[in-house]
Amino acid sequence: NWFKFYDYIDLEYNGIMTNIAVGSNSIVQDKYVLIAVYEKNVNDARIRLNRIGGELRGYFSRMGSIARDMDANDRLRIIHDFFRQGEETYFNFDFKEMMKKGYDFRDYVCPDSFENHSDYFKMGSRFGRVLLFRDFASYISDDMVAKLTDTRRCMMLSIDIEPVPMEEAIREDEQ
Repeated sequence: NWFKFYDYIDLEYNGIMTNIAVGSNSIVQDKYVLIAVYEKNVNDARIRLNRIGGELRGYFSRMGSIARDMDANDRLRIIHDFFRQGEETYFNFDFKEMMKKGYDFRDYVCPDSFENHSDYFKMGSRFGRVLLFRDFASYISDDMVAKLTDTRRCMMLSIDIEPVPMEEAIREDEQ
């Protein structure tokens, strides 16, 4: 039975990851790169995303890392695991089955409760805060990102980077 085989692989993989986590002060970091493009139609967007993805896989490969494309199920797992900490092993999402039952994927991955307050939010039994830096320095050092991500907290760090044409960057630098 294929499902039992996959369950076995999941258990084995989780065991390996647990051993790695214990060896690194019980901290596991996952880092994701999200790429968005603006194109006139979906085919042009796919072509551009495939080109960019290939370039990024090459860059990461030269650094000794592995980059791979993620499907919708992979992305839902990330959201589920972030919002439902402690329930990571329960993720077994099947789009077709959910559609048959009339369920929405958000019911499956979102937290059971969310309270928004003026300077914090409460998600289930956990508390959080969002910090936004609008006008930040044009250069963010690797050291700063490393310090932020080395904290022993569950954190989601998002950095939006908008490419600027070289001529425009030179003009802004000269002013």
